[in-house]
Amino acid sequence: MASITGVELTDHPWIDNGFPDLADHMTRDDALLDELAREYATQTDDPSMADYLLVWLPRRIYDAGYAGTAVPAALDLATDDGIKRALWLGHVVGWYVGVYSRTAFRLGGYVFVTADLTPEVLSGTVAAADRARRAALASDDDVLSFALHSLYGDLAPGPLAPPPEMLSFGPGLGVGEVPWYAYDLVFLDSICATNHPAAVPAEPDYVTYSESAATSAGLLDATWKIGDPPFLASVRARYDALANSDDSTRARFDAALHDPREPDEPSKSLLGLQDRMAAQGKLIWSGPPFPGPDVTVFETEHYHGFRTASAYYVQFNQANAMAALVAHATVDPALARSEAALSGVFHYLIDNSMNGAFDPRSDGAPTMADALPRFRS
Repeated sequence: MASITGVELTDHPWIDNGFPDLADHMTRDDALLDELAREYATQTDDPSMADYLLVWLPRRIYDAGYAGTAVPAALDLATDDGIKRALWLGHVVGWYVGVYSRTAFRLGGYVFVTADLTPEVLSGTVAAADRARRAALASDDDVLSFALHSLYGDLAPGPLAPPPEMLSFGPGLGVGEVPWYAYDLVFLDSICATNHPAAVPAEPDYVTYSESAATSAGLLDATWKIGDPPFLASVRARYDALANSDDSTRARFDAALHDPREPDEPSKSLLGLQDRMAAQGKLIWSGPPFPGPDVTVFETEHYHGFRTASAYYVQFNQANAMAALVAHATVDPALARSEAALSGVFHYLIDNSMNGAFDPRSDGAPTMADALPRFRS
């Protein structure tokens, strides 16, 4: 058992360094972060800050939300206080996922996009997470409506521009669960199969999925060489059970495959969105040559850390989207509340993974260990 007492965070966006309103939208709880670090220490003989912060901690939150794993009372996702603490943890985790990837690119000699994070840039993420938090605590009808909306995200009104024009995605845009799942799924597949360091063998079977969702059988169907963690196993079992559901449940599921705001707009079908965003992920991340970031420059250790964290991000989306569909189809507001709370967490996880990757404040760190927080012991 490792001797760990807590975590010393490094510079990250907070009220004391240019983001004065963040405490109105989330609850910082360093004692909770320390308590969870001590729990992590009981489960490993080889503690790593990258493993704790980028993998173990967000999985811990998702296992609580979907698999019912016990957590400290301060992290009760059925309460506003608990959700606001989870949002802060998501904010911190997402930021350091971004710092990790930026540092891995920099140490590999790759010049990454640079843009200072500002409150204005973060405001869209804050608004999306706030909306999810409010939905988690709202009426049954409202939270079920949110679950359906979260599948699609904030799409612009009217028909979507046809390929090859890309759909808008990025921090603060309120991108939906299925679009993020599809984009990140093919990004992950690309860094396993083609866009990886030469010292790392290709693993095209790391994740298996339908390349085109011609029917709902191809929706959210990724299976994993690493297996399903508890949060995904729990939700997947309920999602798979929809195949044997009664007529009314199946009708609600089928209706959810069309954007509720524009159900007759064919460009916004859920299957079509999945295919569109998967194609974008492949365009940007596959290769060689690489039109997007070149992961071949990563050191082997950094590549594996990046890939593992990225795999769980896809699984978080997969679980959220499955949960939203199950909640809608079976009229289950309790599941919809979990999905809403974790949707808010994911907005910070995904958006800050880009914000931290773009922001240069970690560029002075000579090593990955210097770029990340440290354990106290």
